[in-house]
Formats: sequence, C-alpha cells, structure tokens
Amino acid sequence: MRYVLGLDLGIASIGWAIYNMDNSNIEKCGVRLFEPGEVKGARNNASASLSASRRLARGMRRRIRRRAYRMQKIKEHLINSGLVSKDELANMFNSTSKTKSGTSHYDVYELRYLALDSFLSNQQLARVLIHLAKHRGFKSNRKKDKSVDGTVNKSLVENRKLLEENGYRTVGEMLHKNQTFAANKRNRFGEYRVMLQRSDIGEEAKIILEAQYQLGNQLINQQFIEKYITMFNWQRDFAKAEDIQKMVGKCQFETEEARAPKACFSSEKFIALSKLNNLIVSNQITQEKRKLTPAEIQKIIAFILAKKVKFSPKIYFSNLRTILSLEKDEYFNFIQYKPNIKFNEQEQKEQIKELSFPATHELKWGICEHAGEVTWLNLFSNTTLLDTIAVELTYNKTDEAIQTALEKCFAKQKNNFDTDSQQAIISAILKDGVSFDKNISLSLKALHKIIPHLENGQRYDEACKSVWGHHSQRNQQPNPKLPSIQALGLDNELTNPVVIRAISQVRKVINAVIDNYGSPYQINIELARDIGKSVDQRNEISKRQKNNQANNERLIAEFEEDFGRKPMKDEFTKFKLWKQQGNKCIYSGEYINPENILHGTHATEIDHIIPHSRSFDDSMGNKVLCLTQENQRKGNQTPYEYIGQSGHNEQAWHKFEERCKLMNKTGYQLGFDFSKLDRLLLKKVDKEGFIERNLNDTRYIARFCKNYLENHLQFSYPEDNNKLRVRVLTGQATAFIRSHWGLSKSREENDLHHAQDACVIAAVTTKLVQNVTKYMHEKEFSAAPQIRFVDEDGVIHDRFPMPNINFRQQIIERVNKIFVSRMPKHKISGQVHLDTIRSRKYVDNPVGEYNNGKPFSTISKQLADSGIKLDKDGEIPTLCPAYKQHNPNIYRLLKGQLEKHGNDAKKAFAEPLYAPRKDGTPSEAQIKTIKIIQPQNTGVKVNQGIADNGGMVRIDIFNKEGKNYIVPVYLSEVIKAELPNRAIIANKGEADWEMIDSNFKFIFSLYPNDLVKITTKKETFFGYYTGTDRATGAITILLHDGSKEIRGIGIKINTLLEKFQVDVLGNITKVEKEKRLDFSQLQSQKR
Repeated sequence: MRYVLGLDLGIASIGWAIYNMDNSNIEKCGVRLFEPGEVKGARNNASASLSASRRLARGMRRRIRRRAYRMQKIKEHLINSGLVSKDELANMFNSTSKTKSGTSHYDVYELRYLALDSFLSNQQLARVLIHLAKHRGFKSNRKKDKSVDGTVNKSLVENRKLLEENGYRTVGEMLHKNQTFAANKRNRFGEYRVMLQRSDIGEEAKIILEAQYQLGNQLINQQFIEKYITMFNWQRDFAKAEDIQKMVGKCQFETEEARAPKACFSSEKFIALSKLNNLIVSNQITQEKRKLTPAEIQKIIAFILAKKVKFSPKIYFSNLRTILSLEKDEYFNFIQYKPNIKFNEQEQKEQIKELSFPATHELKWGICEHAGEVTWLNLFSNTTLLDTIAVELTYNKTDEAIQTALEKCFAKQKNNFDTDSQQAIISAILKDGVSFDKNISLSLKALHKIIPHLENGQRYDEACKSVWGHHSQRNQQPNPKLPSIQALGLDNELTNPVVIRAISQVRKVINAVIDNYGSPYQINIELARDIGKSVDQRNEISKRQKNNQANNERLIAEFEEDFGRKPMKDEFTKFKLWKQQGNKCIYSGEYINPENILHGTHATEIDHIIPHSRSFDDSMGNKVLCLTQENQRKGNQTPYEYIGQSGHNEQAWHKFEERCKLMNKTGYQLGFDFSKLDRLLLKKVDKEGFIERNLNDTRYIARFCKNYLENHLQFSYPEDNNKLRVRVLTGQATAFIRSHWGLSKSREENDLHHAQDACVIAAVTTKLVQNVTKYMHEKEFSAAPQIRFVDEDGVIHDRFPMPNINFRQQIIERVNKIFVSRMPKHKISGQVHLDTIRSRKYVDNPVGEYNNGKPFSTISKQLADSGIKLDKDGEIPTLCPAYKQHNPNIYRLLKGQLEKHGNDAKKAFAEPLYAPRKDGTPSEAQIKTIKIIQPQNTGVKVNQGIADNGGMVRIDIFNKEGKNYIVPVYLSEVIKAELPNRAIIANKGEADWEMIDSNFKFIFSLYPNDLVKITTKKETFFGYYTGTDRATGAITILLHDGSKEIRGIGIKINTLLEKFQVDVLGNITKVEKEKRLDFSQLQSQKR
C-alpha cells in the first residue's frame, strides 16, 4: 500500500492518520497523548524543566549533608580537646536549662560580644564556636564575583562598611551593639538584610579563641585554634576544568570537537552574523524587500565592537537605522510596528540582544581599565588567543585555576605579548571577576569554517550547505525504522525539553505504524504553534490569543446591540472587517451600509487581497470587505493590478495607498496590522513563493523535523524519485481545507480533534494542492454560481476538491471509532515527601479538644498569613494547643485582635503585634509567626518532624470473599524497600486499616494512566485510572477521549475489575494475570 502518514504534533499530543493513496481512503487514525517535557511550577504557574526540581533538591541535600559532616567533626574536636563532654554537648541546647537571669542562656550574640573581653565557661565558649560554625557567612570562590545576586552583594557591601566605619572589632560585636540588628540578627522570610562575609566571621572566631587563651583558658592553644579554623573553612572545591569539559557535548558538524563556549568572540560573532543575515529591510512605498549587504553587516559589527562600556551595550533597531542611513519609509522584519507611531520611535524600544557581544565587551572593559587600551587592541587582533581565553574563563572557576590556565594559554598560543603584558591581562581579568558559562552547538573549528560565509551574507543554512553540503547531519543509509535523536547525536541541536519529549513520542508512533503498515510513501506533519517555543514565548502567544478573544467578544456584543441577535460566522467576519476598514469598501472607498453585511444579502463580499489561487493564504491578514461589484471587477488580480493597473493609473493607486494607511492607523487594534497593509500595497507577486510560504512551515523546529525524517528514515517506492518525502504544513493551510470540507474543530469537547486534523493533514498531497489552487482560480474568475474545473487526470470537478465524495463522512466515522492512547506513568522516582516538615508532637499524642481528637501536626506561619479564625464558641481551633496551655496571655491577645477586626486575620495582624509580659504589658518581642495545626492522618517521618507523602506510585488491589481492597503505595515505601500491607477502610486512620495477609488474593496494580474496566451491578466504567481518595477508598477514572472525569467510584462490593494495556496506536489487550511487583524489582527497573 502506498500511503501518506499524517501527523498533528503538539506539546502533549500526537494525532496520526494513514491515507491510502491507491484508493484515496483513510485506512486508520488515532491519538497519542503524553505528559509534556516540563512541569508547572507553583510560582505564577510558570513551567520548568522536569529536572529542575530534582537538581535543586539534590543540591540542597548535598549542602545539608556536608554541613552536618562539618558540624559533627567540629563537635568531635570540642569533645576530644576536653572543652565539653558528650553529655554536656547533648544537653547544651535543652530548653529546660534556660536561666532566668537578665543574661539569657540562649543569647549567643551577647556571648560573642562578651568573649572579646571576658572569660567564658567552657560550655559558653562551645556554644559560641558551634554557633559560628553553623552561621559562617557567605563566601565566593572569586575575589570579585559578578554572579552574586545584586541584593546579596549590596547587603555584603553595606554590612562590611558598617563594620569598618564604626570600628567594631568583630561581626558579633556589631550584631550585638548596632541598633540596625536589634530586631533580627538573622535573615527572615526570604530577606537578605544580614549578609556577612565568611572571612569576617572566621576572623571573629580566631579573635575570640585568642582572647580566651589570653584570659586563661588552658584548653585553648595554637593547635586547637588552627584545627578549628581549618574545619570552619572546609568547603568542597569547584569541579576542575577537565571534569567540566568532559560534560560538554560534541559539535553537530565536526563530531570529534567539543562545543564552543558561548563567550568566545567567534561564538558571539556567529550569533550576531546569523541575526543580521536574517534581517530584511522593506520599503513601505515600493514594497521592495532586501537583505543586508556584506558591507552593511561589517559596518554594523564594527559599530558595536567600537563601543566601550562596562556591561554589554544595548543595541536597538534605531541604531541600525542610523548606521544604514535608512529612509523614513523603510522598516525591519523583526518588529511588530504599530500605526500612529513613527518607525524610529518604535525601534528605539526594540533591543537586539544577539548583537550585544556581552563577553567580548566585559573583557574589553576590564583590560582597558587595568592594562590599557593598546593592550586590548593587541589582544583583539588575535582571535585565536581571545577565543582560548574565553574557553579558560568558562571552565575554570577559581582565581588560582584561572591564573594557572591563562599562563599556560599565553605560553602555548602564538602572541606578541611580553611577560609584563601577559600578567597585566591576567591581573585585569582577576580584578574584574570575569567568569563565563554556557556553550553553543558548534565547535570553534566549525565556527572558523562557517563565519567567512556568514560575513558574505549567507544565511546559516546556506553557509552550512556551502561548508558541509547540508544543514543538519545526514545519514547516508536510511533506516527501516526511525532511530532516536540521541542515537544519531541530533539531541545536540535541541535544548527545549518539551520538543525532545514530543519528538521522542512521534518516533514511537511512526515506528509503530511501520510495524503494522510498512514504510510510508510520504509523511505530512503539522506542528502546533507553540511547540519549540520557550515558556515566555508561549505565554506571549497566549496573551495575544486572549486579547484577540476579548476583541472578538466585544465585537459580538456590538453586533448584538445593533442587530438584536448573535452574528453568523460569515456575518462576524464581515462585521470585523467592516470595523477595521472604517465602514468603507477597501477598493472604492464607498461607505457600506451595516445592513449590507448581513447573511443573505449580496451587496458585499469577503475578498482575498492576494488571490487564494496565487497565495494559498486564507488568513484574516489576507481578507478584506468590499462591494460585490468591486470584487467581480478585481477577479484574480492583486490590488495593484486592479486599481493601479500595474502602474498605469498612479493617481488612483495613490488614493488607495492613503486610504489603506489611514485604515491601518484607525483599525490596528482590530487586526488591520502592517502585514495586511503590506499585502494591500504589494506590487509584485511571486506565486510559487507565496504558495510555498503559506503552505509549508519554515520554522527551525519544522526544518529540524523535516531533515530528521528525510535523512534517517527509509520510505517506500524509492524508484518513484519522490522529492517531497516530508512536508511540514502550516496550520493555516490545513484549517482552510478542513473548514471547506465542513469539519468543525472543538478542543473543549474531547481529544479526538487531533485525529481529525491528522486525517486532513495526511490528505494534503501535491495533487490536492493543485486541484484546490485550480478551484480557487476558477472561483475568482467565474461569475457563474457553479464552479467547474478539470484536474490533471481529466476528471471534471464541480465543488471544492476532496479525495473522494464521501471523504468527510469517512473521516468522521474513522475518528469516532478510535481509542485514545495515553502514555502510562510507571516511573517510581520523584519526591518521597513534600518539602514542608511539621512538628509531630501531637501526631503521636493527639489532644481531645483539637481536630476532633485525631492526630495533627503543627507548623509555623507568618501571623498575618496564618488564616486563623474564631469559631462559634469564640475559640481559635487551628492554633497550637501550647498557646492556650502555656501562653494564655498571647492566646487572649490574638483572640482580642480577631474580635476587633471582624475575624479577619489579614486586618487583625496588619500592624506589628508584641508579646505581652506576665503582667499583661507589651514587651519588645514582636510576634511574627505562630504555630497552627493541620490534620495529619499519615505522612513520612523526617527526623523529629513529619511531612506529607509525596506521589502515590500506584495502588495494589486485592480480593477476599468477593470484596476488593485497595493498598496505596507511596514513594516512601519504595525507599524503605518493603511492600505496604494495609488496605484503605473508608473514614478510618491508617492505623485502623485492614491488614493484608495470605487470605487475600492479589488482583493487579494500577498506575496512573493504566486502563481499567469497572463493572458494577448498575453500570460499567471504562477509562484511564487517574487517582484514589485515601479517605474513602474511591477511585477516579478519565474517559479515554478526555471528555469526562468520573470521581468517587466505589469498588469494594459487587464489583468486577479488569485491567487492559493500550499500545501507542490505541490497540487494546486484556491483562490476564499479574504478579505483585516488589521493591527489589522496582529498584532494578529504576536502575
């Protein structure tokens, strides 16, 4: 069978369809859904890489482990030296030992101050030394670290200045005596006010120990001091340059070479040249478009590199306008221009980050400042040396390593610097704290080959073809099945995890289709608008869509107000265009009566600016409203050919130009943008170019997919010499065909629309495109209501082209028969428990009057955000019992504030609140946080606290005497490597659940997205398992097409459960028997 595989690829979905070219039928279609390669963060619902949270947690665990080890060794040192015993150390921070004297046992900051002049007891000194080691301050590996956050750096500088200007001997003395730190001596709630240098705190420790030695503590000696200071400063070194370089990927062209650092001059020049070679300058009057010449590109690069600024210069399009001496009517392709604002004014706000050369300018500034401009010019003339310096500054992370690496660099690289000049450059770099990171996908060897071609004005793909003969890697032997991008090394080209996941899934679909139907003759793909976009870009698309929707809703409301009903589809389009055009015919300029846009009237028509037969463009940007007679006269012409008579009626054309420009200014907010204005004023039409551009997707990700499939997959019938094996279609093209075939698209109803789109995509063959073009040509020329045309096979058509007369009905029937395949979630990794750790004092010992006597935990929250409220009895039920029992004054104060402010915690605690003394008068201690309670029926014990369970890996279902029992399995049990054996009993605590023993029969396990059939006496449920309510034992399933989620399905009594597997193509097989997977097998799976 000669077939076309149609693929509708989104960030979390694939619609697929097989179009039989021999009989023009859809053989089969389906939908594959999967989780996108990102997670939604809690902050602003922003998306993040799947590995981001793991990386953050792993780094935190390492820091905690290393600090715990350091503190353990310091405590052992204190015990071994005889300063304190093991028991004394264990009881040192016990609250029962708190004294009642004015000097609190716990005021360690006062002890740090007293230690400078007064003898401390061994226990007091031990407390000070442990406190200093725990809170040892901030240290950078560089003398001047530009990577440090601005707020942190500011605080470090200010506190250092405060220490010096007031003559404080130590940081401890400053914290104790200066009123700036009277309220808080440590950072709280994300603030960075008390940032201190580690070197200053280390110096304080040394001063205190030497003072105590002088004051007579016989246990303190030089050996004790040196050992303590060594342990205090323990810190794991940064990875060595060789270790970092091992992790750098290989170049996509020069495969033996490592990717170049982004900071290399050659890398920055490559980025700038690529941007400039994609820049198009258009003339609003003549409609001519041109690329920049090599001379213009060199002029721009020279202008940027001549700048001398501390940070990377901001280059705007207005700068380019000045450099290129553009006319006022010329404009750039990368800007969304708005009417009523001059081009230059808009260009002053549009920065071109690709032209900033940030690393080069950072080096230039430091070397010019500290070594002189002549030295920099000498270095800048040696591109190889400049690149090598950037390489060393990318991989070496300490001053010592950088010093050594740069000295070797000067020794190896040919240069004309004497020893003094070399040391001046190295010293300048170290003084300025220059450091780089990140790499690009090409090596320096590849860059040096490609840059000359870019300098000559070639685009990146053209330059690649000139050097290597192709834009992306080419496999000379196509494969019967598509290899992974990782196996081919193509993952170097992709950094977006969403795209990587989507391409991985589409590969599975293609290979599964090949297993069933053999190699495809052709593959047609449509990529979602947002695939390949960053989170910010997708948010911007979403924002534009919402704005457009808001405008449409406003126009619908206006139509209803004017005509007393909602508009039909064609009426709405006409109404919108009528508003855009200021109520006038676009071609004649005559006023259009609003009644003439209503359905059924024939006074007005919607026209394609560039005829559809010449452009294949059915977008709103190519549509205008005109009087019917004007449209008939225009026919298959462009506005310039019709009104300007191809240059023979300049006066009429000038009036038309002015009218269009005025409409652009007044109708911009409704969609009359510059792209529409460009189409209206276009003088030359490249028919083939227009159709190619509007039919085929030319985005980078589209080109990548096309090359990936064409170069590495074997297609059927190679003897046909089909040059169009892979076509990446635009959404606009398929939407046009879909609408003319009468296929509606409803995203909200279910997920089947992906398959419907894939059917349309698969059917877009070269023959169909030619027939659609002929049909639209006849429609634009013919005045008769019946359109007729003859295709290349001599067949007469009298309607919009379709593969066969029943094709629409065939698509609907095929789509309605599919079963949506969802990617199962069988992974066993993730968070064992949630981040927040609470006190479990009351989990083991509940208090009867709180939480109905059931277990609860406590957690500290900021007072104003605590959400505490008075109940009907005037009590605060969510407040920790300790307040009522041990701090009744505070309890009464909180109650009183809530009573005064209408039981609203935000209002009650908006102003600072101070804890009362025993006599009821306010103290100086501000109440910033309080402990509140939270029901805690289960959780993971973490040291002395408890945290909520992480993800539920699966549920294990057992049966006994005709009843089904659910055992939830959490990640915490995976870590413990023991299977849980308690089954949920509704509305009972975990301790009271049913114990599973040998009398229970294991049925099967359900992971998220496993397919299950639940048959009760009354009804049957068939869908994907999504979750379990551990409080009731009820489960939730999602219907296969996503149309409905069914919650609260009880499965215990009189219920038959069956489990099924669904392959990538939606084929279903029943799971007959399953063995309970224990954690030794799970761990081996994970490895």
